[in-house]
Amino acid sequence: MVKVNNLEKLGLVLHVEVKRSGRRTYVNLPDTEVKACRISPGDLLQIQIRQIQRKAERDE
Repeated sequence: MVKVNNLEKLGLVLHVEVKRSGRRTYVNLPDTEVKACRISPGDLLQIQIRQIQRKAERDE
């Protein structure tokens, strides 16, 4: 389990499971509806942004 800690300031820690298969990287996000997807570093950033948006919507 890899923790993406650069978002801790916002009160969000995204738990990510990373699995490599050849050149492809697959990611599981256990706390979300995203189970497994091919991913690039830019995609990971997009997922983090969506997580923040969802958290903000829940907290309203």
